[in-house]
Formats: sequence, C-alpha cells, structure tokens
Amino acid sequence: MTAIRLIARPMLASVFFVGALSALKNAPGLAPKASRVTEKVVPLAQRVAPSVPIPTDPVTIVRLNAGVQIAAAVALATGHLPRVSSTVLAASMLPTTIAGHAFW
Repeated sequence: MTAIRLIARPMLASVFFVGALSALKNAPGLAPKASRVTEKVVPLAQRVAPSVPIPTDPVTIVRLNAGVQIAAAVALATGHLPRVSSTVLAASMLPTTIAGHAFW
C-alpha cells in the first residue's frame, strides 16, 4: 500500500465514523427526518424480502444505519476490504443524504 493510501483511508473513514457516532447518540432526534424516507423504503423492502425481519421504527433504523457506517468506516480505516467498505459507505449515504438534506 502506498503512503498516500495509508494516510488517506483513515482520514476519509474518520468523517463517516464521527458522523455515525453522532447519529447513534442522537437517534431519537434524527428519527423524524428519517421517517420521511423509512415510510417509503420499509414497505418496499418488505415486499422484496418478505422473510427478512425489517425494523419499522425510525429510531432503530437510524441506529442500524449508524452501526453499518461505523463498521464500514473501521474496515476502511484499517484497510480490510476497502472496496467493499467504501461501497457500503456510499450506499448507506444515499438514504442518509435524502433524509437529512431533503431540499430537492
């Protein structure tokens, strides 16, 4: 691994890690924003995968998303499966961005 990657991956991962920790601590406060997205996404996910237990509570979904982001950020920072972890982070940012910045 080059020196730039050795430095850049933990720096990039730190942004996601800190943001996810904040979301984990403030999940009840973020739930109203998240509910606008979860009320549309959860029924779709339940139709696609009916046998998978999908949480419907926005607070639980915010915490679950934060946990996924923390795990992926740690994996990216340590260099374990960097492509998979960066893909997971990018995919988890789509609903996060739509819920948090719904100006469009």
